[in-house]
Amino acid sequence: MRSSHHFSASGRAILFAIALSVAAVTSTSVSARSYPADPAGSWSVDLVAFESLVRQGRTGFEAPEPMWSIFDPYTSVDWAADRRYRGNLHTHTTHSDGVLNPHTVVDLYHYLGYDILAITDHDLVTYPWTGFSGLEPSVLSRRRLASIPQRMPENLRFENRDPDTLGMIAIEGNEHSRHHHLGSFF
Repeated sequence: MRSSHHFSASGRAILFAIALSVAAVTSTSVSARSYPADPAGSWSVDLVAFESLVRQGRTGFEAPEPMWSIFDPYTSVDWAADRRYRGNLHTHTTHSDGVLNPHTVVDLYHYLGYDILAITDHDLVTYPWTGFSGLEPSVLSRRRLASIPQRMPENLRFENRDPDTLGMIAIEGNEHSRHHHLGSFF
């Protein structure tokens, strides 16, 4: 009798490790084979030998039943034709508690090849990028930068940046930090 269950790759590895442990204790050989189950991207594991041991009562525990199926949502993506984007959805500036001003953060991510950036200062919205010059550094950042005098003047000055000119997508966001840290994007 053959039985197939849907498990993730890590689930398959765990089940196979259990089966091998049982085999070592019971001097039984065990083999598990993985193969694609369907085009949606789920995977099935053939646990014939393991289930045989369970039916014989030689394992001391019941065969685990799957709790869910995991499907790969990217199986239909043509990675050769579709563009990948590089992004960061969590970064801070001197507008809250960072050590770099907003335009330097944007410039660095642009230099590193990022396409998408959300500045998520604590309980503040550091947006739009074209309005950076109207923002002020926080008291906390001023105190931190006072201990690094050579970096203080340049990081207390804010300059505007235009995401369109840089070819980047600016996502408006912040990090709510009153009780728990929670990213918020608009």
